[in-house]
Amino acid sequence: MRRGFLLLAALYWVIAAFAQPASDLLQSGIYSQDTLGDLDAAIRIYRQILDSGTGMRLYAAHAQYRLGSCLLRKGDSAAAAEAFQTVIREYSDQPALVARARESLSTGNHLLRAPWSQTEVAEYRWTIPGVKDGWSIYRIGSPSTDGSKVRIQMTIYTPRMYMTQVDLDRDTMQPLLVSFRTPSEGNVRFDYPSGLEPSKARYATYEYGELLYLLRRMPLALGWSSTIPLIAEQHAPFTLKATVIGLEDVVVPAGSFKCFRVQVTGDMPGRNAVGTDWTVSRAGETLWYGATGARPLVRIESGRFLGELASLRTAEQIGTSSYHDPEAGYSFTVPAGWIFHPRGSFNPPGTSVDLLDPDARAWLVVSGKAKATDRDRIEPELLAGAEERLQQRRRAAKNYGLRGSMKHGQMGGHASISWTADYTVNGRRWVEYLAWVQSEKTRANLQVQIEASEFDRYQQRIQPILDSFRMP
Repeated sequence: MRRGFLLLAALYWVIAAFAQPASDLLQSGIYSQDTLGDLDAAIRIYRQILDSGTGMRLYAAHAQYRLGSCLLRKGDSAAAAEAFQTVIREYSDQPALVARARESLSTGNHLLRAPWSQTEVAEYRWTIPGVKDGWSIYRIGSPSTDGSKVRIQMTIYTPRMYMTQVDLDRDTMQPLLVSFRTPSEGNVRFDYPSGLEPSKARYATYEYGELLYLLRRMPLALGWSSTIPLIAEQHAPFTLKATVIGLEDVVVPAGSFKCFRVQVTGDMPGRNAVGTDWTVSRAGETLWYGATGARPLVRIESGRFLGELASLRTAEQIGTSSYHDPEAGYSFTVPAGWIFHPRGSFNPPGTSVDLLDPDARAWLVVSGKAKATDRDRIEPELLAGAEERLQQRRRAAKNYGLRGSMKHGQMGGHASISWTADYTVNGRRWVEYLAWVQSEKTRANLQVQIEASEFDRYQQRIQPILDSFRMP
């Protein structure tokens, strides 16, 4: 009796499912695949459409193609290839799908469509030996109005600031312009392919600085492997081998992800890890990529260094915003496009915020701590602190000299002492602005570093932050 009931229930479900409009059924499959990431449910729905006969012919081609894409993501390359071949063989009246099926049959370095939004910002937390607070922010967007180019900007603090910026052709991911920069050492710029020797341009396909995003466009699946030709900082071309070695559940500060585990090996010793300032270990790097949706880079492991996705947002900051420190109470306005990262102070107690302008030319650090001070002691303590810091800077920086004298004034309604100084690092001239502010409750300092040749131009960008600074 119970068996008969179950058979009737199953028959009723099948009838109800096939009675569902074909368009709704296809949308259910797409929702399961793209939104829920439930590939097995999507496969069942797509096969249901294909088994329904001619009644769903208009939707069968889409179901057949999506069946192949699901099987490919699950690592069943043979079944996926058969599904794509079926699209080509039986649905010639759908040329767009046939073209996509032909592309999907390609292996190796064939690029899938970009999974990221028009603009995307990803922040990572790093565990680095000897570094209290490592972090990085990776941004991708378009530097051209027609969207034909992609710009990848990777900024990492380890605690030295290091930035890689790569402009690429959107469709081919071929490098057009590459910059490597640290605020303390200046900028190195390469134009591709004109910046390369002809022999190098002939063989080097991609820039090492784009690797983390390049892999997001490759058809990762269980069993997938590819050799990727690269070049870095105008050195001789080299190759890396990327191999998917597993499918794992990964938990990071940004959430839980089903990830492909990718092992990257090759002739890498002596080269910097992508977007960092340390060299890659002989064991290579291990990268975890989300298996569905935007397929973000979720986790990075390079020797003793570990990076984990802390947040992922799909739009750049398009206007000013306000930052308020919950511990020390200071606040200021952050201009559009600036990177900012709150952290603990390197000289506890207290807090700090690192800010970097969109071009990575100016680095501003704001620090503060609660400090009770009698009103008549504010000026003497400010002066003593400024004098001590001046001596520290003169010992640390070559040819450190003030532009004029210390300035006593007001910032945010409180007493302040500030100065501007010139100094030299690795033969480059730099300018540093330092300001101390103190009230009866709080003490803060603001420090700006920028190349001397760019100080006047970028001072206009920095000044609104200084003008907006407030503290209790």
